[in-house]
Amino acid sequence: MVIGSGDAAIEEGMFLTKFAGKVIVSVMHEEGKMDCNEIAREEALSNPKMEFIWNTLPEEFRGDEEHLKSVALKNLKTGEILDVPVDTCFLFIGYVPNTEIFKGIIHMTPSGYVITNEKMETNIPGVFAAGDVRDKFLKQVATAVGDGAIAGYAAEKYLAESEVFENQIMDASLPGLVYIWNAVETVSRSLLPVIEELEEELKGRVKVTKVDIYKSAGIAGRLGITAVPSVALIKNGTLDTVLTEISRRKPSRLHFNY
Repeated sequence: MVIGSGDAAIEEGMFLTKFAGKVIVSVMHEEGKMDCNEIAREEALSNPKMEFIWNTLPEEFRGDEEHLKSVALKNLKTGEILDVPVDTCFLFIGYVPNTEIFKGIIHMTPSGYVITNEKMETNIPGVFAAGDVRDKFLKQVATAVGDGAIAGYAAEKYLAESEVFENQIMDASLPGLVYIWNAVETVSRSLLPVIEELEEELKGRVKVTKVDIYKSAGIAGRLGITAVPSVALIKNGTLDTVLTEISRRKPSRLHFNY
């Protein structure tokens, strides 16, 4: 049995006919009226394996601890209870995301779905969301698994970048030079030897960190840097200067006052 008549209910119901002898659909509307698109409606009505019970909603799910045996459907017009034997029942009459605990903290849609970017990042740094709780086009196991893989990688990357940012880049024990570059850009690669030469020259006096943003721009974002390549100068644990015009010759502005 499938409960509902929206796109998800009808499309999933038709998919289930590939495996089931019959798919019973409980629809709360009058006969012939559904909430799905017209194409899905016509296909479902013409599918010999689909049976529709109109003007009904589930009243009770009956069975034992191990298995569902029947669904009691209530006729919305007459109040009559119809006990329908089934093997399984799928509910597609709307979702309520379990996000109430984050209300007013994380950005959500009016319906309570969490808003994220493609990296599963929420508006709060270090907080990620994955699966059907996200505001997205398709809510299925396949997309939830993909979300989880992305969120897991992104969270791991965030933790690693946080450690580098806090313990190395913003460490106040020595001045710092951070080279923000992109491994796939020719200009960034061509300047790498200049930075490495500086690193050797300033060894013991300045911490030099090379940050490749090809896969993640997290550290650059924390420094407020969008231009690549760039050089950030850190003094006393705070950002002092950002240089975006860098040549093969070491610019005098890269030197510190010790």
